[in-house]
Amino acid sequence: MMKLPRDRIVKKNKEIQEIYRGGKSYVTRYFIFYLFRTNDMPIRVAVAAGKKLGNAVIRNSVKRRLREIFRQNQSQLAGSGQVLIVGRKPM
Repeated sequence: MMKLPRDRIVKKNKEIQEIYRGGKSYVTRYFIFYLFRTNDMPIRVAVAAGKKLGNAVIRNSVKRRLREIFRQNQSQLAGSGQVLIVGRKPM
């Protein structure tokens, strides 16, 4: 399994909150996808899984799956920006 490069991952809480507040959201049964467009950087991702999903093992598994889904489909997101993917209970 290939990994997502570290420069493609959003880690700072300030940046994640910016995506959450200013991004356009798309909701599915399994996750919520926030897209925040910027002009100066390649597409980057942040993944979140709340305690409602289950224990730490389950939450980490969900986050790994979501990062892998993003890695495989990042070419379909044209342009630049930041993405926040939040796992939901059915996942």
